[in-house]
Amino acid sequence: REFEVMRPNQVWCGDITYVWTQGRWHYLAAVLDLCTRRVVGWALSAKPDADLVIRALDMAYEQRGRPQQVMFHSDQGCHYTSQRYRQLLWRYQIKQSLSRRGNCWDNSPMERFFRSLKTEWVPTIGYRSLMEAESSIVNYIIGYYSQTRPHQHNQGMAPNQAEKQFWLEYKTVASFTWPLQTGGQIGNYAFNMSLLLHCKCIGHVTQDTTFTKLPYPLFAVSSTIPMDVNEAAASVISFSVFTCSG
Repeated sequence: REFEVMRPNQVWCGDITYVWTQGRWHYLAAVLDLCTRRVVGWALSAKPDADLVIRALDMAYEQRGRPQQVMFHSDQGCHYTSQRYRQLLWRYQIKQSLSRRGNCWDNSPMERFFRSLKTEWVPTIGYRSLMEAESSIVNYIIGYYSQTRPHQHNQGMAPNQAEKQFWLEYKTVASFTWPLQTGGQIGNYAFNMSLLLHCKCIGHVTQDTTFTKLPYPLFAVSSTIPMDVNEAAASVISFSVFTCSG
């Protein structure tokens, strides 16, 4: 139940719900990014099988630019524990997380999204056709839920706005170059690193590490530099920070 995530594409969660369409139940699979509660993938089908959840995950993976080191959380439904689905997770290098058996609270963000969809948008009598259902649900996800609807988790901002705000505030690139002089000969040892950091809290450089005291544990990177900082008098230290915010 660690639903507080520090950055987009770190943890996704997914689930399936049912929607009355064309005189029978149809099933909606969705993938939610826990950072801003943005829906990043979805699929609708007449069967709640592995194909349905695979289509939703494929959409999320491609739409988000094939991110790396993502964790996917879901319940223990047979579609999420199927061999085909686990093979897809392995292919995408996505780590799987499963709720405890019969405990819906372990995936409450997804349950909350489905509740909002059904109470705010889906007609009480359902939809007359699959095409109508698909069009209506896509309009809710893209046009209303992600773009307009305020979300308490995002301090009243819609998911799209909250994600845009995240990248404006936290996308900072730092680069270091350390030309050294050793043993009477000049040797150029370059140490280059690109990090996502908070614009207002950079940290400091010590003798053994770079970029300590970062604002979030996720970005706390400590790397040993093979040099003595006391030799800085014979070296040139170049430090530049670029931010994407105005």
